[in-house]
Amino acid sequence: MKDFTKTIFGGKMSPYGLVDRFPHIQQGASMDCGPTSLAIIFRHYGVDNVKHLFTQLAEINQEGTSLYALLEIAENYGFKAEGYELDYDYLPQIQLPCIAHYEGQHFVVIYEANDNFVRVSDPAFGKVRYSKEEFANKWSGIVLELKPTEAFYQNAELAEAGKKNKEEKRSIFQQIYWPIIKENKRVLGEILLFSLLLELVGLVMPLFTQTMLDDVLVNQNKKLMLGLLVGLGLVFVVQVVLTYTRSMLMVHYRFRFEVDFMTQFFDRLISLKQKYYDSRKREEFMSRFQEGIGIRQLTNPMIIQNFLDIFFMLIYFPVLFAFSGSLGLISLTCFVAYCVTTVFFIPIVKNLRSKVYHKNQASLGGFLDTLLGIKTVKLLSLEKYKLVKWKHLHRESINSVMQDEQKQILINSLQRLIFIFSQIAVFWVGAYQVFTGQLSIGQYMAFSSIFMTLMNSVNSVSTLWMMMTQLTVSFEKVNEIFLEERETSNYQEQINACSSKVVKFENVSFRY
Repeated sequence: MKDFTKTIFGGKMSPYGLVDRFPHIQQGASMDCGPTSLAIIFRHYGVDNVKHLFTQLAEINQEGTSLYALLEIAENYGFKAEGYELDYDYLPQIQLPCIAHYEGQHFVVIYEANDNFVRVSDPAFGKVRYSKEEFANKWSGIVLELKPTEAFYQNAELAEAGKKNKEEKRSIFQQIYWPIIKENKRVLGEILLFSLLLELVGLVMPLFTQTMLDDVLVNQNKKLMLGLLVGLGLVFVVQVVLTYTRSMLMVHYRFRFEVDFMTQFFDRLISLKQKYYDSRKREEFMSRFQEGIGIRQLTNPMIIQNFLDIFFMLIYFPVLFAFSGSLGLISLTCFVAYCVTTVFFIPIVKNLRSKVYHKNQASLGGFLDTLLGIKTVKLLSLEKYKLVKWKHLHRESINSVMQDEQKQILINSLQRLIFIFSQIAVFWVGAYQVFTGQLSIGQYMAFSSIFMTLMNSVNSVSTLWMMMTQLTVSFEKVNEIFLEERETSNYQEQINACSSKVVKFENVSFRY
């Protein structure tokens, strides 16, 4: 995990500025770290993401690829590439960024190195800062230095490959996701309508509160009180009916979405070329399938509700400022603090989510290798060895999950702290304005109710943002399946081709 505190305040300032702007590209399969590292360096020099192209050129198998293959690709596209084996003390003399061989079977990009620490862009886990000792213990001492030449900047093929990659990614939404949405647009429209009505009904509640306090209790108006109670009861009934209807619609939509999406996903998966399967491990396919199922979170009714919350927040603020400018300013300050906290932690959350994905995949791989090769394990009495090896992988997986959960707890605690302090400020300033006659008690209670609704909406949107950040990892893994080229084969043509062949034997001798 990247230590942002050290990045900003510790030691010498990064050449990439207060905010680390060095590019990062996430690897797809566990063996794609080499081509992805190369794509990161190309991205640093201004080329769009060409990871998919390099993955095809690198001839990846289940053992990954070699540094020599990366060197050849780099030289073919205009880089002067040179491999070195050296000590850490000589690392700052290498032109950065460079590719380093790390942890025995992994490639990372080093983009900053000094006597104290190293910053790397890890295709699996994101941008990370390591101490000199921590990095040196896992680094094999091998690097690939890459220097761009004039031929690189004049290479039109790279620009075309980057453009093609962007178009293919856009086409995934148009060809896969949009048809599913379009087919269910009526149901989605109804869900959106009911969610909108629920929001509007929620806005009525503060007005009931204000009228009850200012007009009913102060003036002892029993008839108005009875009318308000009847109206309040009707509002609650309407809320229950709307919520029930929306939930039922979401159940139908979730079923249709999952059936259509997973059918297309599985159809594309089994239509890929055999080479794709030969270069990947079993656990990768299982992980991709699980990520595809995880996308069902998009059909959660709270997703649409949270998108509506964004719209209604634009309405809440003018209403709050209409009640009181100072209280509205407090609300706006709290909203900004919430947003800053969320934006700051988004890259950290995404890196941790990627780490969890790869560690879980490694743990699953160890389990499958043992289970599917159990005859060999029993024959060679390797039970203890396999247990220790899997236990190590599983512990790393659990540790990554724990880090992710700890970070989520920290984010929730900070946002809760912001909410509590803003609530105290609103209650205190609001009460003071009631004492001075700037607000009536009813207005004060109505403002407090709307403020609580606003903060709940902000919290929901923040949660949605974090969830969508985590889902981007799932989308990246699933979409890479859709980016792969289908195997084009005509079964009838194959039959005809076989049947048209004539096999003729002459002067054949046989002895048994």
